Amino acid sequence: MSALSTMTTMRPWWIKAGIQGTLSLLPEPQRWNRLFQRYVTQSIHLREPTFRRKWEQTLRHYQNWGSYRREPPTSVLELGTGWHPVVPCGLALLGVEQVHTLDVSSLVSPRTLAETIGFYAMLLDELPEELPIDPHRATIIREFHRRSPSDPGEALARLGVRTLVADARRSGLDAGSIDLFVSNNTLEHLTPMAIATVFQEFGRLAAPGSLMSHFIDMADHYASFDSSISIYNFLRFPEVTWRVFNNGLQYQNRLRVSDFRNLHRGAGWCLLDEYNVADAEAFARARLAPQFRRYSREDCMVYASWITSERARS
Repeated sequence: MSALSTMTTMRPWWIKAGIQGTLSLLPEPQRWNRLFQRYVTQSIHLREPTFRRKWEQTLRHYQNWGSYRREPPTSVLELGTGWHPVVPCGLALLGVEQVHTLDVSSLVSPRTLAETIGFYAMLLDELPEELPIDPHRATIIREFHRRSPSDPGEALARLGVRTLVADARRSGLDAGSIDLFVSNNTLEHLTPMAIATVFQEFGRLAAPGSLMSHFIDMADHYASFDSSISIYNFLRFPEVTWRVFNNGLQYQNRLRVSDFRNLHRGAGWCLLDEYNVADAEAFARARLAPQFRRYSREDCMVYASWITSERARS
């Protein structure tokens, strides 16, 4: 058995942490990480369950808006484009006039866009009639499915999606231009200071009546790589130890749900709704470092949360 096949069979989480920590020190770390994820962890390929989960998240963001606002949003900003632009394409398909999707690195390639378009072409044949699907954009998706575009930026622009490679703390967008801000599995990868500054920038960009809708994954992300550890595994390490495993390519801030509440409020956003997911049985077996024992049990064991908020009225 080769070393590579042994690694992918055993999959201890600390090996991935070590490899990504090393890659983060190299020139063009995202390029090397792309190769690592494509050929070793095989996490870049878009599979149907992942696509459907992201489509459901897209619908959830749209429904979160509809729960509090009568008119549909005309402009949306997604934080964290990632490899596959499922959410921005979905929002465009739902009729959002202008979707901006922002990331610090350009990760969407012709291949990852083609994977995304392929699943949307399949989805179009099964969508319920009550969804406000834009027929022109549905036609474009079918066109792209027949002939894959070579330039992802130009192709997405035809769908009403503008890709931005920028620091979200300094987006460069016009003040008061965004109705809805969304993110999926992104906020847990930013430092608390960065989140606070991003929320402040979103406040500058917020149009009257704007909302934020965020899905935050507060579980140990290495648990999806190594099934032998719990989603709460990383809570057992004191900060000085966790720094050894944490890295720039998969930084995890380990914030708990009460921290995210405070970051919203501190940046001038009022919480409208919060839906939390926890695993009481797994948490009962978890060992906690001293810094996590100060949280209430209910807050500390939340490993995923949907948070909807609006700009505080002055």
